[in-house]
Amino acid sequence: DKVSSYALMHLHAGADNFYGNWSAFVDVRNFLDNSYFNAAALGSSFGSSPQDPRRIFFGVKYKF
Repeated sequence: DKVSSYALMHLHAGADNFYGNWSAFVDVRNFLDNSYFNAAALGSSFGSSPQDPRRIFFGVKYKF
């Protein structure tokens, strides 16, 4: 079977020193929440496995 092609959109935004010495970021992976599979060769056949749904990461940092 053929695995369909796909495109993913990742977003990243950050702000440095926005309030004194604070910095922050937000990172969104698979922004459109596409369902997709990663194909891999398994000996003489091909297999596919589902990949991650939308994921959101964020963080803050303070410089002393």
